[in-house]
Amino acid sequence: MIEEEFWELAESLFPGCKDMYLASHEDHETLSGELALYPEAYEYDPDLIESADAVADLDVVINGFGIRSGFDMQSLSREVFSSNMSKLGADGKPIYHPNGKIAKGPDFKQPNIAKALGLTDA
Repeated sequence: MIEEEFWELAESLFPGCKDMYLASHEDHETLSGELALYPEAYEYDPDLIESADAVADLDVVINGFGIRSGFDMQSLSREVFSSNMSKLGADGKPIYHPNGKIAKGPDFKQPNIAKALGLTDA
């Protein structure tokens, strides 16, 4: 999920950068694909303090960028959260693709970013 959001941001700032990256790494489809090649090289045993610090740092950087860009971050967060929750199935649980990624449920709705930014009423 982080990789998907990373590329969305990167492409919004530097259109075509993902294609350039993938072309220069033809043997690897994605960043996470590279990590998957070396599972023995890393072990999931997070340090609670370091993990919390990293998450907080990301939050400060991302929200700082949004605020500096003039975005109403609360409105954007509400809109994206609502869209993400609409991915759930009728039972309120995530629906998974075979690759483990969360699928869009039958009631999925795209986030209305233009509305969250106050650029449109609908």
